[in-house]
Amino acid sequence: MTAEEAAKPVEVLYVEDNPADAEAVRQMLRGEDHGRFALRCVQRLEEAIELLQGKTFEVVLLDLSLPDSNGLEAFTTLHDRHPSQPIVILTGLDDESLSFAAFRQGAQDYLVKGEFDRRLLTTVLRYAIARKQIERERRESEEALRNFQKFEAIGRLAGGVAHDFNNLLTVINGRAELALDAPTLEDERHSVQEILDAGRRAATLVHQLLAFSRQQVLAPRSVDLNSLILDVLPLVRVLLGEDIEVRTELAPSLGVVKVDPAQFEQILMNLAANSRDAMPDGGVFTVRTVDAHVDEVRARLYKSVTAGPHVRMMVGDTGSGMDEATRARIFEPFFSTKKFGEGTGLGLATVYGIVKQSGGHIWVESEPGRGARFDIYLPHVASPRLEAPAAPSAVAAAGGKETVLLVEDEPSARSLFKAVLERYGYTVLEAENGETALERAEAHRASGTLDLLVTDLVMPRLSGRQVAERVRDLWPGVAVLYVSGYSREAVLQDGRLDPDSQFLGKPFGPEDLARKVRKVLESRHERARPAASR
Repeated sequence: MTAEEAAKPVEVLYVEDNPADAEAVRQMLRGEDHGRFALRCVQRLEEAIELLQGKTFEVVLLDLSLPDSNGLEAFTTLHDRHPSQPIVILTGLDDESLSFAAFRQGAQDYLVKGEFDRRLLTTVLRYAIARKQIERERRESEEALRNFQKFEAIGRLAGGVAHDFNNLLTVINGRAELALDAPTLEDERHSVQEILDAGRRAATLVHQLLAFSRQQVLAPRSVDLNSLILDVLPLVRVLLGEDIEVRTELAPSLGVVKVDPAQFEQILMNLAANSRDAMPDGGVFTVRTVDAHVDEVRARLYKSVTAGPHVRMMVGDTGSGMDEATRARIFEPFFSTKKFGEGTGLGLATVYGIVKQSGGHIWVESEPGRGARFDIYLPHVASPRLEAPAAPSAVAAAGGKETVLLVEDEPSARSLFKAVLERYGYTVLEAENGETALERAEAHRASGTLDLLVTDLVMPRLSGRQVAERVRDLWPGVAVLYVSGYSREAVLQDGRLDPDSQFLGKPFGPEDLARKVRKVLESRHERARPAASR
């Protein structure tokens, strides 16, 4: 609680038709707690209900004997109209069972007139406020847990869908690329190019699904978040247009965080696109950063965030805002408030996935007509040393004369990979499953060499990893390249892949396959050379 919040008086609404009783309570709250309570009195229940329509009080003192309502009905009427409002029963009735019935139905506490003093009154008022806050936080925690479980389930589904699409897109895009390289008529080239363009757009959608399900491959490094924001701001301004003002409030000397710079750029661009759509007539887009500490209470409350020092990035707008029903679904993939065909519904789902995969947490606050604010928390890194971006690899897509054992259970993908490898000069032994692969590897021992095993990682009966282990028993020096429609992150997490294994994620193009195969084989040849010749 800030000093300003501590100094602010507690606003109390007292519903009491007896002026003497109202004055007695007023005098009690003026005592040693002078200035800490602000009392507003009304005499009828109807006045209280109308007043609460436009103003929130921290607690309501309610007499159960009023001119327009009497007994338990007074409480139930007020509670039904304003269920989130803390209510303390204050009555002169010599029947505590009535007050206790109200307590069981949702009243925070009750007091009997003539049987309390200033100290008890102020204690009960503060307890009522605290108890309501605890109930609210419990509901928020339960809602956060439900959302977390829902997003986990959707994420698993999205990852599975992405795997199947990646297999299909590898074949579609790969065949289209091969067709473009072959002699063909110009109108046919145009059609093939459109197929390839559509396939690449589909691959982008799959990439966004993997981002949501936290199964994409990230290249995180320790960075200063302010520098990344300043780097991407020119693109943000172009995206937003001239009628939206961009403001930044970047705190100096931020703690270091670890993120993938390219993915962070996507976070900011997606949030900016969301704000642009919410401000068709212009407005203000704001980015703020500040160091923040997440305490143990908040960490336990929201489950998926860790306690400790964080950088907090706040991205807000002055747009149309969202109602509660929309806020509850904005991170779901394919959920969109736009007209059909105007968006994929993956923008904020992608943001959610990248933030989660980066070890962070995201909250949103918004009300209709009052804009929206996204709060992103990213944990400080243990060793605050900034890292430069890694230099890109420059391995050419060259061919070779080596022998490759290709294992792929999807016929169309296997046919494509074989065609690509043979085009680059390799001798290819193909197998549709693990058992056939072992038979081919055994049979080939008498007739030649085996340099590389290219195998799908996830297959029925024998997995790619099991095939590799048994092929290496037959050919100890063979190199292994795993391919899969699942991301590297996903297969690392479930133990199907060792961190030092060579891996190529689908969808990939013919040149990607050729380049990766050449790189793996060159590494094998390098290891095989005698030390003196290196």
